[in-house]
Amino acid sequence: LGTVRRLGAPPAASIMKIALLNLYLAMLPAVAASVALLKRRGIAPAPFLEITRRPMAFPPFVADFARRMVAGDFEHPVNDLCGLAKDLSVLTAELRAAGLPRAADLTTTLRRVVTQAVDGGRGAEDMCELVELLQGH
Repeated sequence: LGTVRRLGAPPAASIMKIALLNLYLAMLPAVAASVALLKRRGIAPAPFLEITRRPMAFPPFVADFARRMVAGDFEHPVNDLCGLAKDLSVLTAELRAAGLPRAADLTTTLRRVVTQAVDGGRGAEDMCELVELLQGH
């Protein structure tokens, strides 16, 4: 992410990548659930979008996820659902291998939703379409 860091002997760098991936992937379903909630309750998303743009509160990708989910802007995927399913599998396996089954369980529902979409032929779709999957679309 812009800076080369020496982390020690392998697999330290791979584990660091997975730890950072965990943070990234934890935010995606939270944003999707928040946007889905606002849509279902008929609440205008503008204040939510404004708040997520505050860098002291949220990383910039959260605002981008929220904006794209609210707008239904899925034309240029950052990552597709197939890639998301792969990342979730890697993360879950590493958490279990590290003896963190409860942490791995946190990814179970998201993994199931994404895997069902991929198995249903939606693997090439933008991972931000998770908001649609949570709404049953």
